[in-house]
Amino acid sequence: EGIHGTLLAYGQTGSGKTYTMGTSGTTSVPEGALGRAIRAAFERGEELREQGVQVRFKVSYVEIFTDLRSTNTGRGMTCNEEIRDLLVPGRPQLWATVRMDVDGQVKLEGVSEHEVWTAKE
Repeated sequence: EGIHGTLLAYGQTGSGKTYTMGTSGTTSVPEGALGRAIRAAFERGEELREQGVQVRFKVSYVEIFTDLRSTNTGRGMTCNEEIRDLLVPGRPQLWATVRMDVDGQVKLEGVSEHEVWTAKE
């Protein structure tokens, strides 16, 4: 039971994904899509708590980097994909897979999931 959501920025290197999401770490950059979405989710969670609903938040934070390169054999392109778990600093690239669990929930297997209690977390 519950509500699940994904916030995704897609585009080539240098296209403004970090700026749009608001994850550059620069204080001069206005609040991005990620900060606004998290704030809205926690505000809604507080409204539900006031109605007696149990509310929990779990987060994962990943970067998926895809590098397409032409092969030296002239047989097309190769695709190297790296999935980085950004909540586990220093962890090497991860070969995660998308799976559906026994409850029908779609998960990125191999990525950490953390329970948080505030939007700031």
